[in-house]
Amino acid sequence: MIASNTTNTLKDGTRKRTRYYSCQAFRSKGSTVCHANSIRADTAESLVAEKLNQVLSDPNVGQKVVQQMEKRWAGQQRMIGDLMTNKQRDITELAKKKQRLQTTIDEEPSVKADLEPRIHQLTVEQVHAERDLHELRERSRGKSKGLLVDNVDQLLRLVAGVISGHDTKTLKHIYQLFIESVTFDRQKKLVWVHMRFDSDVIASLNEYREGTSKSGVPFFRGRTVAFVL
Repeated sequence: MIASNTTNTLKDGTRKRTRYYSCQAFRSKGSTVCHANSIRADTAESLVAEKLNQVLSDPNVGQKVVQQMEKRWAGQQRMIGDLMTNKQRDITELAKKKQRLQTTIDEEPSVKADLEPRIHQLTVEQVHAERDLHELRERSRGKSKGLLVDNVDQLLRLVAGVISGHDTKTLKHIYQLFIESVTFDRQKKLVWVHMRFDSDVIASLNEYREGTSKSGVPFFRGRTVAFVL
């Protein structure tokens, strides 16, 4: 969503300026990729603030975030497994094609000059596929960068402390630090806030807290945590 302004002239001649948000894909690429889905800025900002308050006051939110991240990790591992299966199948098929061509050459040496370039091409494709498979195997051996529920709770307590007591303009700057995007359902008045935290974000949030160290939350150094609530 991106912010825009529109100015309308009322019946009495008064010009009224209204802020609203609309789909960024629609604004940049048109109706072929999305709809405008415009929403008044004051309504959108109110919904986001309400959603954040609900999230930060939920005693089980840390557990929900950890479960969401574990589910995402499991999904990524399944996807890598599927890619590995497909890549191995490609390698096997390339080897069979090369063998068939080589058999043809053995049976009819006169076609060697014509078929060797194709064998070379298949060999290059096989080498690339084997390299890709190796990289996928390395990714599959990686461990989930799991978080403890207490870690997430500590992070969200920091956010709650930062956003309390600030004026609207300051809050917008703070939101921009950790909110990647917002999804609205205008009819049902539902909102999903996509949040992302890393060491730099944590350090910036700490700067808004008077008397708090600016070094950031230690367990977040060198890592990124993203979730949707």
